Amino acid sequence: MRALLLVAVALGASMAGCAIPLFKEPTEQVVEGRTDGYAPGSSLLKVFVRDNASGEFRVAAFDRRDWYAARIADDIDHGLVRFLRVEAMPRATLGEYLVLDVESPDALAAYRYDRMDASAARRQEMDDEYGALLARLGGAVAGDDEPAGLPDLAAS
Repeated sequence: MRALLLVAVALGASMAGCAIPLFKEPTEQVVEGRTDGYAPGSSLLKVFVRDNASGEFRVAAFDRRDWYAARIADDIDHGLVRFLRVEAMPRATLGEYLVLDVESPDALAAYRYDRMDASAARRQEMDDEYGALLARLGGAVAGDDEPAGLPDLAAS
Protein backbone atom coordinates (compact mmCIF):
# COMPACT_ATOMS: atom_id res chain seq x y z
CA MET A 1 0.00 0.00 0.00
CA ARG A 2 2.82 2.41 0.86
CA ALA A 3 4.59 1.67 -2.42
CA LEU A 4 1.39 2.43 -4.32
CA LEU A 5 1.01 5.71 -2.42
CA LEU A 6 4.62 6.72 -3.19
CA VAL A 7 4.15 5.97 -6.88
CA ALA A 8 0.96 8.04 -6.93
CA VAL A 9 2.71 10.99 -5.23
CA ALA A 10 5.66 10.81 -7.66
CA LEU A 11 3.35 10.66 -10.69
CA GLY A 12 1.24 13.51 -9.36
CA ALA A 13 4.31 15.70 -8.82
CA SER A 14 5.65 15.00 -12.31
CA MET A 15 2.27 15.69 -13.92
CA ALA A 16 2.01 18.95 -12.02
CA GLY A 17 5.18 20.18 -13.68
CA CYS A 18 7.47 19.44 -10.76
CA ALA A 19 10.08 17.33 -12.44
CA ILE A 20 12.36 15.36 -10.17
CA PRO A 21 15.87 15.52 -11.65
CA LEU A 22 17.37 12.11 -12.30
CA PHE A 23 20.90 13.38 -12.96
CA LYS A 24 22.83 16.06 -11.18
CA GLU A 25 24.18 18.81 -13.45
CA PRO A 26 27.98 18.99 -13.49
CA THR A 27 29.46 21.89 -11.58
CA GLU A 28 32.79 23.66 -11.77
CA GLN A 29 35.55 22.00 -9.78
CA VAL A 30 39.07 22.87 -8.80
CA VAL A 31 41.72 20.51 -10.12
CA GLU A 32 45.13 20.97 -8.58
CA GLY A 33 48.37 19.15 -8.09
CA ARG A 34 51.79 18.42 -9.54
CA THR A 35 51.98 18.30 -13.32
CA ASP A 36 53.32 15.09 -14.77
CA GLY A 37 53.46 15.62 -18.51
CA TYR A 38 50.91 16.08 -21.23
CA ALA A 39 49.35 14.40 -24.26
CA PRO A 40 48.32 16.57 -27.21
CA GLY A 41 45.21 15.66 -29.14
CA SER A 42 43.77 17.15 -32.29
CA SER A 43 41.87 19.81 -30.33
CA LEU A 44 42.75 19.26 -26.66
CA LEU A 45 46.04 19.48 -24.81
CA LYS A 46 45.62 17.03 -21.93
CA VAL A 47 47.84 17.81 -18.93
CA PHE A 48 48.29 15.14 -16.26
CA VAL A 49 47.83 16.48 -12.75
CA ARG A 50 48.60 14.36 -9.70
CA ASP A 51 46.36 15.34 -6.79
CA ASN A 52 48.47 16.22 -3.76
CA ALA A 53 46.09 14.72 -1.23
CA SER A 54 45.05 11.46 -2.90
CA GLY A 55 47.95 10.88 -5.29
CA GLU A 56 45.42 10.11 -8.05
CA PHE A 57 45.81 11.50 -11.55
CA ARG A 58 43.36 13.82 -13.20
CA VAL A 59 43.53 15.24 -16.69
CA ALA A 60 43.18 18.99 -17.21
CA ALA A 61 42.12 19.44 -20.85
CA PHE A 62 42.98 22.75 -22.50
CA ASP A 63 40.84 23.33 -25.60
CA ARG A 64 43.18 24.69 -28.26
CA ARG A 65 40.37 26.89 -29.61
CA ASP A 66 40.40 28.77 -26.28
CA TRP A 67 44.01 28.41 -25.09
CA TYR A 68 47.49 28.97 -26.51
CA ALA A 69 48.12 25.26 -26.03
CA ALA A 70 51.52 25.16 -27.73
CA ARG A 71 52.90 27.69 -25.24
CA ILE A 72 51.44 25.75 -22.30
CA ALA A 73 53.14 22.58 -23.55
CA ASP A 74 56.38 24.52 -24.07
CA ASP A 75 56.24 25.86 -20.49
CA ILE A 76 55.73 22.32 -19.18
CA ASP A 77 58.67 21.09 -21.27
CA HIS A 78 60.90 23.80 -19.79
CA GLY A 79 59.87 23.05 -16.20
CA LEU A 80 58.01 26.34 -15.77
CA VAL A 81 54.76 24.57 -14.87
CA ARG A 82 55.33 22.08 -12.07
CA PHE A 83 52.06 22.71 -10.24
CA LEU A 84 48.66 23.49 -11.71
CA ARG A 85 45.46 24.76 -10.12
CA VAL A 86 42.55 25.24 -12.52
CA GLU A 87 38.83 25.80 -12.46
CA ALA A 88 37.28 23.19 -14.72
CA MET A 89 34.14 21.35 -15.76
CA PRO A 90 34.02 17.55 -15.75
CA ARG A 91 34.08 15.95 -19.20
CA ALA A 92 32.25 12.79 -20.21
CA THR A 93 35.47 10.83 -19.69
CA LEU A 94 35.97 10.01 -16.02
CA GLY A 95 38.88 11.91 -14.50
CA GLU A 96 39.06 14.53 -17.27
CA TYR A 97 38.20 18.18 -16.78
CA LEU A 98 37.84 20.95 -19.37
CA VAL A 99 39.84 23.95 -18.16
CA LEU A 100 37.85 27.16 -17.82
CA ASP A 101 40.42 29.29 -15.99
CA VAL A 102 43.88 28.93 -14.48
CA GLU A 103 44.58 30.07 -10.94
CA SER A 104 48.15 28.84 -10.60
CA PRO A 105 50.61 29.45 -12.08
CA ASP A 106 48.80 32.69 -12.77
CA ALA A 107 50.95 33.44 -15.84
CA LEU A 108 49.07 30.66 -17.70
CA ALA A 109 45.81 32.58 -17.33
CA ALA A 110 47.20 35.08 -19.87
CA TYR A 111 47.34 32.27 -22.46
CA ARG A 112 43.56 32.26 -22.80
CA TYR A 113 42.75 33.74 -26.22
CA ASP A 114 39.98 35.99 -24.94
CA ARG A 115 42.58 37.70 -22.72
CA MET A 116 45.11 38.17 -25.50
CA ASP A 117 45.13 40.97 -28.01
CA ALA A 118 46.02 38.72 -30.94
CA SER A 119 45.17 39.35 -34.56
CA ALA A 120 43.74 36.59 -36.73
CA ALA A 121 47.20 36.16 -38.29
CA ARG A 122 48.83 35.79 -34.87
CA ARG A 123 46.20 33.24 -33.79
CA GLN A 124 46.93 31.28 -36.95
CA GLU A 125 50.64 31.31 -36.04
CA MET A 126 49.80 29.98 -32.58
CA ASP A 127 47.63 27.29 -34.13
CA ASP A 128 50.48 26.37 -36.47
CA GLU A 129 52.78 26.04 -33.43
CA TYR A 130 50.39 23.47 -32.00
CA GLY A 131 50.34 21.66 -35.34
CA ALA A 132 54.14 21.56 -35.24
CA LEU A 133 53.98 20.11 -31.71
CA LEU A 134 51.67 17.36 -32.96
CA ALA A 135 53.96 16.65 -35.91
CA ARG A 136 57.04 16.55 -33.68
CA LEU A 137 55.36 14.03 -31.39
CA GLY A 138 54.13 11.90 -34.27
CA GLY A 139 50.56 13.13 -34.64
CA ALA A 140 47.78 13.27 -32.10
CA VAL A 141 48.90 11.28 -29.08
CA ALA A 142 45.45 11.23 -27.51
CA GLY A 143 42.17 11.63 -29.33
CA ASP A 144 39.76 14.24 -28.05
CA ASP A 145 37.00 11.85 -27.09
CA GLU A 146 39.12 8.99 -25.83
CA PRO A 147 40.92 9.05 -22.50
CA ALA A 148 44.59 9.82 -22.54
CA GLY A 149 46.74 7.06 -21.10
CA LEU A 150 47.88 8.02 -17.65
CA PRO A 151 51.60 8.39 -17.04
CA ASP A 152 53.53 5.39 -15.74
CA LEU A 153 53.58 5.73 -11.96
CA ALA A 154 56.70 3.55 -11.67
CA ALA A 155 58.64 6.07 -13.76
CA SER A 156 57.73 8.94 -11.40
